[in-house]
Amino acid sequence: MNLLQNKNIRVYLLSIFLTTVSYALPHSILTVLLLAKGVSLSQIAIIQMAYSGGMILSEFPSGVIADLWSRKSLYLLSKVLLIVMFCLVLFTSNFWTLALAWFTYGISSAFDSGTIDSEIIVSLKESDCALIPQFVSIDNNIQTLALLLGSVLGGFLYFKINILIYLLAILLTGISILLVYFLYQENPRKNEDLISLNTVLMKEQIRESFSELMHNAKLRKIFCVALISQLFFQTHFQLWQAFLLEKSVKEEYFIFYYVIFQIITMVAYSIPIDQVKERFKKRHFSIQLLILIMVILPFLLLSQQFFLFSSVYIIFVFLFFLIEYMVNSYFNDAVSEDNISSLVSLKSTVSRLFSMLCLLVMGLLLNRFPTSFIVSMSFLVSILLLLCFYYWNRLGTMTK
Repeated sequence: MNLLQNKNIRVYLLSIFLTTVSYALPHSILTVLLLAKGVSLSQIAIIQMAYSGGMILSEFPSGVIADLWSRKSLYLLSKVLLIVMFCLVLFTSNFWTLALAWFTYGISSAFDSGTIDSEIIVSLKESDCALIPQFVSIDNNIQTLALLLGSVLGGFLYFKINILIYLLAILLTGISILLVYFLYQENPRKNEDLISLNTVLMKEQIRESFSELMHNAKLRKIFCVALISQLFFQTHFQLWQAFLLEKSVKEEYFIFYYVIFQIITMVAYSIPIDQVKERFKKRHFSIQLLILIMVILPFLLLSQQFFLFSSVYIIFVFLFFLIEYMVNSYFNDAVSEDNISSLVSLKSTVSRLFSMLCLLVMGLLLNRFPTSFIVSMSFLVSILLLLCFYYWNRLGTMTK
């Protein structure tokens, strides 16, 4: 069976392509756009906190809503909320309305997950399980392509039509809504009597997931590394544009940095991590030398030499995306099949809570220190915390 012969799959993939392009349009110039609205860097950090807050508050209820309502309706609602977010950004410049826009964006993202994509996977399980990896691969590739296309297009269009790029975003999302509303055929609803039972089972699943986390040392270590990494990722995602602005890099060049970051991510996720682990075990001296270099590198971010600070920044992006890849891989190996979905949600929620704390601290520091100083110190602290955790864990293993 050819996946693209399925009408629902074609409609879903086209819809997700359009919406991904729409929300990716401002990605490469978002800080520039918000600064132009009169928002400070510290306020931008708070605005991003609102997004995480919306995600956290809506992530778990969205599953129950999907059972009570329908996956198609919830998917459409998430796109309507996305348009509301675009309108708030397009027509307002007030800090609080912009925070409301990103809070709405967070709810939209939470409602979007596990909707018609999950329904398609369920239908494939019933017809041909072998097609599921192919569907997931096509879905991921289309979203990656849409992210790159949207960010490149938005990066160029912003300097032509400015904030009006959000009109294009509204148009693309509107087309996506119409496609799904008229062309996607939803599967029959489940028995309503199962809803209360599903709720009870969900509570039991959460208890079992916490129990597994408490009794699985490897999982706890993975959670710790994931949390520490959030310090780097939040600094990178929120401040890379402000960092470049402080270094006098022209705004028109931001799109090239964004594309480079995406390519680095793909490279990091394609490295065979088992081979990396084996090399680290065999070359102890190399590890010590690498540690010394990684501790020195953050200070080079304070340099005004274009090639120097750009190269160092790219090295850190590669390193931490490689760490994220390893964390995700080890997590999938360590977690039990019965609790994997619950523990993925738990890891996501805990990471978002920690990221909100990072953003709050970052917002306070941005009022007192230069962006490059905060970026370099954040990267340094991330490295030092990972090293401390690594050696503390190694010492604990040796003393057992």
